Amino acid sequence: MKLAMDKLCIVFSSAFDIIEKEQLGASEYHSMRVAALCADVGRKLGFDDDAVTGIATCALFHDNALTEYHLSLIDGEEREKNMILHCTKGQSNVSWLPFKKSIDGFITYHHERGDGAGPFKKKEGEISIEAAIIAAADAIDATHRLQTITHDKLQSLKDRIYSNAETYSTRGAINSILQILDHEILESLNDENIFQTLDVVFSILLIRSQK
Repeated sequence: MKLAMDKLCIVFSSAFDIIEKEQLGASEYHSMRVAALCADVGRKLGFDDDAVTGIATCALFHDNALTEYHLSLIDGEEREKNMILHCTKGQSNVSWLPFKKSIDGFITYHHERGDGAGPFKKKEGEISIEAAIIAAADAIDATHRLQTITHDKLQSLKDRIYSNAETYSTRGAINSILQILDHEILESLNDENIFQTLDVVFSILLIRSQK
Protein backbone atom coordinates (compact mmCIF):
# COMPACT_ATOMS: atom_id res chain seq x y z
CA MET A 1 0.00 0.00 0.00
CA LYS A 2 2.80 2.42 0.90
CA LEU A 3 4.58 1.74 -2.40
CA ALA A 4 1.35 2.49 -4.27
CA MET A 5 0.98 5.74 -2.31
CA ASP A 6 4.57 6.75 -3.10
CA LYS A 7 4.07 6.11 -6.80
CA LEU A 8 0.78 8.03 -6.69
CA CYS A 9 2.61 10.99 -5.12
CA ILE A 10 5.13 10.92 -7.97
CA VAL A 11 2.31 10.84 -10.54
CA PHE A 12 0.54 13.82 -8.95
CA SER A 13 3.81 15.72 -8.69
CA SER A 14 4.52 15.07 -12.37
CA ALA A 15 1.07 16.47 -13.20
CA PHE A 16 1.79 19.63 -11.20
CA ASP A 17 5.10 19.99 -13.05
CA ILE A 18 3.33 19.78 -16.41
CA ILE A 19 0.89 22.52 -15.39
CA GLU A 20 3.73 24.71 -14.09
CA LYS A 21 5.61 24.22 -17.34
CA GLU A 22 2.63 25.12 -19.51
CA GLN A 23 1.31 28.04 -17.47
CA LEU A 24 4.36 29.45 -15.71
CA GLY A 25 7.30 28.38 -17.86
CA ALA A 26 8.83 26.14 -15.20
CA SER A 27 11.19 23.43 -16.35
CA GLU A 28 9.87 19.91 -16.76
CA TYR A 29 10.20 17.60 -13.72
CA HIS A 30 11.18 20.54 -11.51
CA SER A 31 9.46 19.24 -8.36
CA MET A 32 10.90 15.77 -8.88
CA ARG A 33 14.43 17.17 -9.05
CA VAL A 34 13.82 19.21 -5.91
CA ALA A 35 12.59 16.10 -4.10
CA ALA A 36 15.54 13.96 -5.21
CA LEU A 37 18.03 16.64 -4.21
CA CYS A 38 16.37 17.13 -0.81
CA ALA A 39 16.46 13.37 -0.17
CA ASP A 40 20.18 13.30 -0.96
CA VAL A 41 20.85 16.22 1.39
CA GLY A 42 18.74 14.66 4.14
CA ARG A 43 20.69 11.41 3.97
CA LYS A 44 23.97 13.34 4.00
CA LEU A 45 22.86 15.15 7.16
CA GLY A 46 21.97 11.86 8.85
CA PHE A 47 18.19 12.11 8.70
CA ASP A 48 16.46 8.83 9.48
CA ASP A 49 14.17 7.23 6.89
CA ASP A 50 10.99 8.83 8.22
CA ALA A 51 12.61 12.26 8.10
CA VAL A 52 13.87 11.68 4.54
CA THR A 53 10.38 10.58 3.53
CA GLY A 54 8.94 13.76 5.00
CA ILE A 55 11.30 16.19 3.30
CA ALA A 56 11.21 14.35 -0.05
CA THR A 57 7.40 14.20 -0.13
CA CYS A 58 6.99 17.85 0.86
CA ALA A 59 9.53 18.78 -1.80
CA LEU A 60 7.48 16.85 -4.37
CA PHE A 61 4.42 18.91 -3.45
CA HIS A 62 6.05 22.23 -2.57
CA ASP A 63 4.15 24.07 -5.32
CA ASN A 64 0.83 22.24 -5.03
CA ALA A 65 -1.10 25.50 -4.41
CA LEU A 66 -0.63 26.56 -8.02
CA THR A 67 -3.55 28.97 -8.28
CA GLU A 68 -2.24 31.13 -5.45
CA TYR A 69 1.26 31.04 -6.89
CA HIS A 70 0.00 32.14 -10.29
CA LEU A 71 -1.85 35.05 -8.66
CA SER A 72 1.25 36.02 -6.68
CA LEU A 73 3.04 36.76 -9.97
CA ILE A 74 0.50 39.42 -10.92
CA ASP A 75 1.40 42.97 -9.87
CA GLY A 76 -1.02 44.57 -7.45
CA GLU A 77 -1.95 44.99 -3.83
CA GLU A 78 -2.76 41.29 -3.41
CA ARG A 79 0.58 40.01 -4.73
CA GLU A 80 2.29 39.45 -1.38
CA LYS A 81 -0.92 38.12 0.18
CA ASN A 82 -1.25 35.55 -2.60
CA MET A 83 2.34 34.37 -2.13
CA ILE A 84 1.65 33.81 1.55
CA LEU A 85 -1.54 31.92 0.63
CA HIS A 86 0.48 29.82 -1.84
CA CYS A 87 2.76 28.74 1.00
CA THR A 88 0.16 28.23 3.74
CA LYS A 89 -2.39 26.46 1.55
CA GLY A 90 0.35 24.30 0.11
CA GLN A 91 1.25 23.21 3.65
CA SER A 92 -2.40 22.56 4.52
CA ASN A 93 -2.94 20.50 1.37
CA VAL A 94 -0.32 17.91 2.36
CA SER A 95 -1.29 17.74 6.04
CA TRP A 96 -3.56 14.71 5.45
CA LEU A 97 -0.70 12.50 4.25
CA PRO A 98 0.39 9.87 6.81
CA PHE A 99 3.76 11.28 7.86
CA LYS A 100 5.46 9.64 10.84
CA LYS A 101 7.33 12.81 11.78
CA SER A 102 6.29 16.44 11.89
CA ILE A 103 6.46 18.37 8.62
CA ASP A 104 5.42 21.63 10.26
CA GLY A 105 6.53 24.60 8.16
CA PHE A 106 8.31 22.58 5.48
CA ILE A 107 6.15 24.05 2.71
CA THR A 108 4.98 27.16 4.56
CA TYR A 109 8.52 28.54 4.54
CA HIS A 110 9.83 27.19 1.24
CA HIS A 111 10.16 30.68 -0.24
CA GLU A 112 12.11 32.17 2.68
CA ARG A 113 15.63 33.50 2.11
CA GLY A 114 18.63 33.95 4.37
CA ASP A 115 18.44 37.72 3.94
CA GLY A 116 14.82 37.93 5.07
CA ALA A 117 13.48 38.61 1.59
CA GLY A 118 10.83 35.85 1.67
CA PRO A 119 7.08 36.39 2.14
CA PHE A 120 7.28 35.78 5.91
CA LYS A 121 10.55 37.75 6.32
CA LYS A 122 12.22 34.84 8.11
CA LYS A 123 16.01 34.70 8.32
CA GLU A 124 18.64 32.09 9.10
CA GLY A 125 17.76 30.26 12.31
CA GLU A 126 14.08 31.20 12.16
CA ILE A 127 12.90 28.27 10.01
CA SER A 128 13.62 24.56 10.17
CA ILE A 129 16.55 23.11 8.26
CA GLU A 130 14.07 21.02 6.24
CA ALA A 131 12.17 24.10 5.04
CA ALA A 132 15.47 25.83 4.25
CA ILE A 133 16.71 22.82 2.24
CA ILE A 134 13.49 22.71 0.20
CA ALA A 135 13.78 26.46 -0.38
CA ALA A 136 17.38 26.08 -1.49
CA ALA A 137 16.77 23.16 -3.85
CA ASP A 138 13.69 24.88 -5.29
CA ALA A 139 15.45 28.20 -5.92
CA ILE A 140 18.60 26.62 -7.33
CA ASP A 141 16.74 24.40 -9.80
CA ALA A 142 14.28 27.13 -10.78
CA THR A 143 17.14 29.56 -11.44
CA HIS A 144 19.70 27.26 -13.07
CA ARG A 145 17.67 24.29 -14.41
CA LEU A 146 19.97 21.61 -13.08
CA GLN A 147 19.07 19.16 -15.84
CA THR A 148 20.88 21.46 -18.30
CA ILE A 149 24.14 21.79 -16.34
CA THR A 150 26.97 19.86 -17.96
CA HIS A 151 29.81 18.42 -15.91
CA ASP A 152 32.27 21.08 -17.04
CA LYS A 153 29.93 23.82 -15.78
CA LEU A 154 29.32 22.32 -12.33
CA GLN A 155 32.11 24.09 -10.43
CA SER A 156 31.18 27.44 -11.94
CA LEU A 157 27.59 26.87 -10.87
CA LYS A 158 28.62 25.98 -7.33
CA ASP A 159 30.78 29.11 -7.12
CA ARG A 160 27.85 31.31 -8.18
CA ILE A 161 25.52 29.65 -5.70
CA TYR A 162 28.04 30.03 -2.86
CA SER A 163 28.60 33.71 -3.64
CA ASN A 164 24.87 34.46 -3.58
CA ALA A 165 23.75 31.94 -0.95
CA GLU A 166 21.26 34.14 0.92
CA THR A 167 19.33 34.95 -2.25
CA TYR A 168 18.49 31.23 -2.55
CA SER A 169 17.96 30.21 1.07
CA THR A 170 19.91 30.12 4.34
CA ARG A 171 23.67 29.74 4.30
CA GLY A 172 23.41 26.46 6.21
CA ALA A 173 21.04 24.90 3.67
CA ILE A 174 23.11 26.10 0.73
CA ASN A 175 26.30 24.69 2.22
CA SER A 176 24.56 21.33 2.71
CA ILE A 177 23.55 21.22 -0.96
CA LEU A 178 26.96 22.29 -2.20
CA GLN A 179 28.59 19.48 -0.21
CA ILE A 180 26.63 16.79 -2.08
CA LEU A 181 26.19 18.39 -5.52
CA ASP A 182 28.66 16.40 -7.62
CA HIS A 183 28.72 14.85 -11.11
CA GLU A 184 26.85 11.74 -9.98
CA ILE A 185 24.05 13.76 -8.39
CA LEU A 186 23.86 15.99 -11.45
CA GLU A 187 23.51 12.94 -13.68
CA SER A 188 20.72 11.55 -11.51
CA LEU A 189 18.71 14.75 -12.00
CA ASN A 190 18.74 14.61 -15.81
CA ASP A 191 15.35 14.26 -17.50
CA GLU A 192 16.34 10.79 -18.69
CA ASN A 193 17.10 9.61 -15.14
CA ILE A 194 14.84 11.54 -12.78
CA PHE A 195 11.94 9.05 -12.69
CA GLN A 196 14.29 6.18 -11.88
CA THR A 197 16.15 8.31 -9.33
CA LEU A 198 12.98 9.15 -7.44
CA ASP A 199 11.64 5.61 -7.75
CA VAL A 200 14.83 4.32 -6.15
CA VAL A 201 14.57 6.89 -3.34
CA PHE A 202 11.07 5.81 -2.33
CA SER A 203 11.71 2.10 -2.94
CA ILE A 204 14.69 2.13 -0.57
CA LEU A 205 12.66 3.95 2.06
CA LEU A 206 9.86 1.38 1.70
CA ILE A 207 12.22 -1.59 2.06
CA ARG A 208 13.82 -0.11 5.17
CA SER A 209 10.45 0.70 6.75
CA GLN A 210 9.42 -2.96 6.42
CA LYS A 211 12.46 -4.33 8.26
